[in-house]
Amino acid sequence: MNSLRVFLDIDGTLTEGSARERAMENAGLVRGAYGEPSRSYPQGKEAFLTAFNHPDVFGLDTTLPDAVALLDVLRTMPSVEVFVLTARDVEHHEAIRADLDHRGLWFDGMRLLCKPHRTLCTTPEYKLWTFTVLTEGCDEEHILYVENADHLRDNARALRPRAHIVPSCSEALSIVGGMELEGVKLDD
Repeated sequence: MNSLRVFLDIDGTLTEGSARERAMENAGLVRGAYGEPSRSYPQGKEAFLTAFNHPDVFGLDTTLPDAVALLDVLRTMPSVEVFVLTARDVEHHEAIRADLDHRGLWFDGMRLLCKPHRTLCTTPEYKLWTFTVLTEGCDEEHILYVENADHLRDNARALRPRAHIVPSCSEALSIVGGMELEGVKLDD
């Protein structure tokens, strides 16, 4: 049997960053809501990304409902591999991990995979390439990807159509709970 391989996004999936967005608006680094075509970056997108992804503002985020509960369930499973797959820059790897730990969203054995410098590739290229490589040869029914971005979920489904790909920790909890209820044994 295969182990359960879990991929978790941070921003918008484990944490909610509207307070960080407001801080960037107040600093004059962004105008307009995330995803809107009219969104603009008065000091340039790089200045916004540098400030938005800086560890000094991680504490403004709130932990989303069921994120801690999902990690609590995953930590008790006998054979699970958990990858936190984020577009946050690798430069802040340790600060990101410390923030997750502080929120109760970390346990020993997890792996944090940060984007290798935002100028090297786009977020979809990075996340989908990483997802593809780390799921190659896996039983798709033992893959769980929790990602709030519709386009990333759609692309991941195209790559692994039988995988469990959901937008929230609440839905992921239902899937993991269903695996336990159906007697799916996940061993080494």
